Amino acid sequence: MTRTPDPTHAAAVVASSVADGLSEVVFELDLQLRCRWLSAAYRRVFGTPPEALLGRPLTDIAAPRAQATLRQVLVPLAQGEVDHVAVEVPTGAAGAPRWLEVRVTARRDEAGTLLGLCGLLIDVTARRGHEVAVARMALHDSLTGLANRSLLAHRIAQALVRAAQTPAGVAVLFIDLDHFKVVNDTLGHEAGDALLVAVAARLSATARGAETVARVGGDEFVVVAEGLRDRSEALVLAKRIQEALSQPISLGGVAHRIQASIGVASVGAGEHRPVTDLLAEADLAMYRAKERGRNRVELFHDDLRVRNAERMNIEAELRQGLAEHRFEVFYQPVVALADGRVEGAEALIRWHHPQRGLVGPAHFIPIAEATALIGPLTELVLATALREFAPLAPLTVAVNVSAHQLVDTAFPAAMARHVAESGIDPARITLEITETAVLADPEVSRHVLNQLRQLGVTLALDDFGTGYSALAHLQQLPVGCVKIDRSFVEGLTVSETDRALVRAVAGLAAALGLRLVAEGVEQQAQADLLEAMGCPSAQGSLFSPPLPFPAFLAFMQEQ
Repeated sequence: MTRTPDPTHAAAVVASSVADGLSEVVFELDLQLRCRWLSAAYRRVFGTPPEALLGRPLTDIAAPRAQATLRQVLVPLAQGEVDHVAVEVPTGAAGAPRWLEVRVTARRDEAGTLLGLCGLLIDVTARRGHEVAVARMALHDSLTGLANRSLLAHRIAQALVRAAQTPAGVAVLFIDLDHFKVVNDTLGHEAGDALLVAVAARLSATARGAETVARVGGDEFVVVAEGLRDRSEALVLAKRIQEALSQPISLGGVAHRIQASIGVASVGAGEHRPVTDLLAEADLAMYRAKERGRNRVELFHDDLRVRNAERMNIEAELRQGLAEHRFEVFYQPVVALADGRVEGAEALIRWHHPQRGLVGPAHFIPIAEATALIGPLTELVLATALREFAPLAPLTVAVNVSAHQLVDTAFPAAMARHVAESGIDPARITLEITETAVLADPEVSRHVLNQLRQLGVTLALDDFGTGYSALAHLQQLPVGCVKIDRSFVEGLTVSETDRALVRAVAGLAAALGLRLVAEGVEQQAQADLLEAMGCPSAQGSLFSPPLPFPAFLAFMQEQ
């Protein structure tokens, strides 16, 4: 007898076959949340046969910490209160961590009576991993793995909340690597990145576990210290960081030593300070460390805020002045003491300020040196002075060079470009440097100075006698000229000590074959003494103040 097929059974077989072919696990539950049936994909996902879970609660698939969460969302479904639920939970399977998205739907008859539950288990481990990675990227520096500026602000805010509840303070240490650009310029960005990674590791190892270490810029890092009894503990930590960073770091098999300028801002117990203010104060203190010679630790004081406001105002005016071409190059003649003949001039920049009139460099060059503006100002002076003096052979022209140029490995190429564009003989150019500028980074400075000397220009050591090791630098640096500082010239007529020093410098210059120029000569008696002591050249108000170029040409004609 032929048996009539059971259409319900046939549909169930087809449905089971389709379910077994899916990558997701299909399941059925009773109203007690026990598994009645699971598709074959369960073995692929969990590594065990589906029968291992039959008759057991579905919550058993979740990790112990997530079982209560899964049950909490499934119970309302089993009680008919909701028709659909979806939740992500970590699994309890052994091995690598895995996340499942559990989607469950109520199954009802035509009358609406709840018969059971059915759903899917979807492996979302890869998606969760991507989301975690994206979230980490949003809060961490991609190169070093340290906290970024966003996470840092959150951590500082948390630290300040904790500090308000305890009798302890919080300090922010703003760390900037000195002359990091030189590493990128000389060794390449790959070496620069390797250096930053090494610095990050040292900072993390030096700071205690409860402290946050962040990278907030190219070579800028921040350390947040908590539980401080007073500011002295923050200073101790800063010194410890400097010592750790000073240990040699190998880049391409060559040992490099790193120096850092560190600014410290702190909040004591019971104090309240916005996060942005604390970071800004530490940043200001760091810039103060830069201004005072680098490789220093500076503590924030309120006067820094006032000074910074003034500096920002001058900086903005300097930028506007550059854009509006308000700067002019003046020239102070350098004369031969024997006959008054003009040998050349020193180029000195002046600022035509719209309110304050003609402003000398002492009022704005320190601000320019603390910012990126010293570069454009030096470029302006070089381009103008070399162009205007090119047709005035054989007169020489001297231009001051700051520490910024001496650690800029691209400066010799820029200098060569100015020489080529102006057509001036490089032997007629003198670049004046100071001892303190060389000391900012002696190794890099010597490299840059040697390249400049190869161009054929003369290097002059300015303000000679005011430093601590000027004699040593005469032996180590490729200088061809020495300028006696005006402070010694002032005392020539009254101080035997100053006269002895000038005589010694003149003899040393003659022995080494160096040109000698005295600055700040204001009296004829000073000029007479200098000539008698063997100093052949001088400049100062006795001969002429700094002059605009047309006035300088007129002075030349008069002479």
